[in-house]
Amino acid sequence: MTEASHYIGNELELFSHAHNWKGYYRKHLTPFIQGEVLEVGAGIGETTAHLYNETVTTWLCLEPDASLANKIEKKINEKILPTNCHLLIGTTQSLSPTKLYDTIVYIDVIEHIENDIDEIDRASALLNPGDT
Repeated sequence: MTEASHYIGNELELFSHAHNWKGYYRKHLTPFIQGEVLEVGAGIGETTAHLYNETVTTWLCLEPDASLANKIEKKINEKILPTNCHLLIGTTQSLSPTKLYDTIVYIDVIEHIENDIDEIDRASALLNPGDT
């Protein structure tokens, strides 16, 4: 994915009905999702809806495709997604390097990013080191 892009896949709507898959990753990932959350490649907001939990303070949906981002924005405005969910159209290159996140989520995304090693390096720099 580049800074601004158009997603050519059509599986996002189909995956929105994959309840077993979403339930599986929710069960295994939710205990690790907390605080300031960055979701890279948020698509249409389905992962947000499934992984959001009471330990999240804010959730940033980062999506480079404007038409997909519009669907997320609509879900935020209609209160389908929690009110502390926010949207940014762009990529990790669009983010301030001084804003750190407690959790960064990539679900069904990294395989679409051409230079995935650079992507993971950028994401690592955006992680809050915590108390370790």
